[in-house]
Amino acid sequence: MTARPPVNINVSAAIIADISSGIYRTPANALKELISNSFDANATKVIITTGYPNFEVITVSDNGVGMSVEEFEGYMQRIGGSVKRIETDTTLLGRPVIGKLGIGILSVSQICKRLTVVSSKGHGQRFEATIDLAEFGEKEAAKKKLGEITIGRFTPYVYPEKKKASYTKVILGDMDEGFRERLLLRPDLPRLRIRQPNPQAFREFLSEVVKAGELSKLTEYDRLLWGLALAAPVEYLEEGPVIGCNVIPEIKKRLRDFNFKVLVDGLELRKPVLFPPSKELREKGTDYDVWDDVEFSDIVPGLQPSRPRLTLKG
Repeated sequence: MTARPPVNINVSAAIIADISSGIYRTPANALKELISNSFDANATKVIITTGYPNFEVITVSDNGVGMSVEEFEGYMQRIGGSVKRIETDTTLLGRPVIGKLGIGILSVSQICKRLTVVSSKGHGQRFEATIDLAEFGEKEAAKKKLGEITIGRFTPYVYPEKKKASYTKVILGDMDEGFRERLLLRPDLPRLRIRQPNPQAFREFLSEVVKAGELSKLTEYDRLLWGLALAAPVEYLEEGPVIGCNVIPEIKKRLRDFNFKVLVDGLELRKPVLFPPSKELREKGTDYDVWDDVEFSDIVPGLQPSRPRLTLKG
């Protein structure tokens, strides 16, 4: 083991203001940023374990390209700057870059007070770094609005490693009690039972959601699954998004070609969209289209003159 010099964590005040606004306060919003990091790292699989049912430790592991300790130090010294995990708009696998590493790390400050990052590029060593997020004075820093702020520091440790695999693991500890209480089961809202590592299991999960009637009738844990499935760049269900109709085939193919899977406690996530068309629509065939050319103009009848009207072109 080799200890490196302590590293300051420098963050754009604008980023801290965004985090302070509460956009990452739900479990799904906080964790989805870590999934974005894995996607950008060319991972094909992300495995999330929540520590169910006590939720005392959450881990997010991927099989992406990993990081060297020098790369990680650089990311954490310029959070919110222009530095992404790569310097282009696409990854080596041709995926669009959708996240920034440092922002993903800070997003979980809303749900835990300590995290450890472990990563290897498969070159015979790994690094580990534990960050104390309890010192993250987001509200005070957000008042400054501009510039860069040092919110803490960490000491990376480098270890020799025999295996050559590349990976990154983020371990969330010292979980926020309010977060844990929301995830703990309520006796009147039993957890949905589907927990199998195959795509069809998510179809069954979605059926259970439909039976519940609305998301407010689900536990916070099942809403976490729903939110992550909605936000992650994973595939649609085979028969989705509209049963019996081959809509948005290009988008479905693009998601499939990403070859990106997310498993939460063994459940493989899919896009939670599956519309059952009416009998009349199935008999008549597809009589709708998808527009991506939308502009606002004119006035919506019955509203104030300054209100725009939505116009669909196509």
